[in-house]
Amino acid sequence: MLQYPRTPRLVNHFSLGADPEWVMNDAAGRIVFPETRALDTLSAFGCDMCGRLAEARSCSSKFALEVVASLIDALRWMAALHVVWDLNWSALTFTGKDGCGGHVHFGQRKIKSVEALDETVRWLLDSKVFDRSLFLARQEGKYGHWGDVRTKSYGYEYRTLPTWMSSPWQAYLTIVICKLIAHQGKPSNYNPKKPAEGVRELLEQYRYLDDDANIAYKALQQHGMPIPSLKDFKITWGVRPAPPIKDPGRVFVPSFIEPEQQTCEELFEYLTQGKALPLRSPVATWLPVDLPEKFYQIAVQAHSLGHLPDVGMNLISRKHLVQIGVVMGHEFTIQTPVNLPEQRIKDALSDCVPVIDFLKSPEGSRMVIGVPQAFKDSAEQCARLHDVLQDTSLFPVCHYRRFYNTDWSYWDQPKAVTKSKGMIGRKLY
Repeated sequence: MLQYPRTPRLVNHFSLGADPEWVMNDAAGRIVFPETRALDTLSAFGCDMCGRLAEARSCSSKFALEVVASLIDALRWMAALHVVWDLNWSALTFTGKDGCGGHVHFGQRKIKSVEALDETVRWLLDSKVFDRSLFLARQEGKYGHWGDVRTKSYGYEYRTLPTWMSSPWQAYLTIVICKLIAHQGKPSNYNPKKPAEGVRELLEQYRYLDDDANIAYKALQQHGMPIPSLKDFKITWGVRPAPPIKDPGRVFVPSFIEPEQQTCEELFEYLTQGKALPLRSPVATWLPVDLPEKFYQIAVQAHSLGHLPDVGMNLISRKHLVQIGVVMGHEFTIQTPVNLPEQRIKDALSDCVPVIDFLKSPEGSRMVIGVPQAFKDSAEQCARLHDVLQDTSLFPVCHYRRFYNTDWSYWDQPKAVTKSKGMIGRKLY
C-alpha cells in the first residue's frame, strides 16, 4: 500500500499556489455575493475583488498535495467563522456575468511554459475534466483567455484555467498536471482521440520521480478521471455543518493557512484509498488566533484593484484601527488617532511614493499618500509600502508573525508632532 511521503520526492524546484473561485447560491438558486456575508480579500478565504465570487487562497508549497490541503483548511475555517453554510457552494465556471477561475501560481521567474499550459488546458477539456461550453462562455469576459498570465513578485499566475472546485480530486489532478508541464516546459504528446490515456501516461512517466505524480496516478486508478459538477461541494471538501463562531471579528486569519498535518494525511487517504474527507472542525496552525483587546487587523477598502489590497495584508495594529483606502482613485489614506513621525515616514517612502500629506485633528492625524494611477499595478511599489507600514517605529502596526516579540513602548505615550518654528534671529551666512 502506498504510504504518505514524509519527505516527498519532487521534480519541481519551484513553489506552487492557487486561488480558485466559486459561486454561492441560496435555496432559491439566486447568487449571493460573499461580501454581504462579511467576507473580504485579506484572509485565506473570502471574496474576489468584485465581491461577487467566493475565493480561497492557498499556501505556497512545492508539494501540490499541501496546496490542496491548505484549501481544505481554508474552507473549513470559512464555514467556522462566517454564516455561509446555508448557501450552496457551486463550481460554476460562468454565471452569465462573472467567470470563476482556477488560478495556479508558479514560483518561476522566467515564464517559459505558457503555450504548453494552454495546450494542457485543451487536453483537460478533451478529457472532460472541465465543461467545454462553460469554459468558452467564460472566455467572452475579461479573464480566462488563452495565455492569460499575470506576473507576480515571485513568478507568475496562470489564469486561463476555469475553476476546479468540484472536488479535491479535480483540484489535485489539475495542479499536478500543470506542475509537470511547467517543469518540462513543453506539452506532452497525446492522442486527441484518447486524451485521458495521455493523462495516465504523463503521470506514469513521472510517478517514480515525483510523489505528486505517484499519488495522482494512484488516485486515477481509484477514482477515474474527475468529472465537473455544479452540485454543492462543501461535504466533498470535508466542510463541517457547524454554527459560526460568535465573534469572528476578534479572530485573526492570515492571507493563507499552512495546512494541518492531519489534513494532509486525510487528503492522501481520500486520493489513494477513496476515503471521504471527515467533516471536522479546523485547528489553527498560526498565531495569534484570538486578538487580544485593543488589537485589530488592518482594514482595507473593498474593491481595490491590482496589488493595493496587498499593502495591508497580514498586518495588525495596536490600540487604534488603521484603515487603508483610496481617495478619488489616486490616493491612500491611513487614519490613526495618534500622531505619526512625519519626516521619518516621508524619508522611508521617498523612493516609491511621490506625495505624502499629513492632516491634523484633535483626534490625531490622517496621513494621505498620493500615488500615481499605475501604482496599483506595481507589485514592487505596493510591497515596498507594505514593508514600511509594518515598521513599528513608524506606525502602531506589526506583521502577525512578529506579534509576540514586538516592542510597543514607543506608542504607549506618543508625543505630539509639531512643526519647527524655524530659526530665531537674522541669517548672516
